[in-house]
Amino acid sequence: SENGRRLYLSVEPVSQLEHPPKNQNFSFQFSFKRLQTKKGNAHFVHARSFFEISRLRRSLKREWDVVHRSEIVSNGSNVIWNRDQIRITKLCNSLLDRPLKITVYCCESDGKYYIAGFFITSVKSIVKKFNDDSSNFFFMGWEKTITGKIEIVEAILFD
Repeated sequence: SENGRRLYLSVEPVSQLEHPPKNQNFSFQFSFKRLQTKKGNAHFVHARSFFEISRLRRSLKREWDVVHRSEIVSNGSNVIWNRDQIRITKLCNSLLDRPLKITVYCCESDGKYYIAGFFITSVKSIVKKFNDDSSNFFFMGWEKTITGKIEIVEAILFD
């Protein structure tokens, strides 16, 4: 453990990251910091949010299929979602380099949800970021503006 963080995958052989068993699970936990979205001339910080993970379809078009949705969390501008897990066959067909899109949604006072931002990554990139103490986050954006930072709190592959 360095700086109080657990480094789970440091003991896994590299080949397991390259060719994981098909029955593996991916346990993860994300948080976001300083999420502000611009709507008109005002900046809003949201009390309720959730995220979706989508995987890129195997086609020439840039189409995404939602494979996971988090719970809705009410924590204001510094949100931490509960730890969750998904089988890697469902998440990325066991292809750790397969593109994933993580989209964060926020709730307005009228109860409607809208996209606060997104970023494109892969399971392999998430695990690598988690194990890198200096850069364990992704910037999230929407309409050419950085809207927040998603921190990788946990990223574990296990049987």
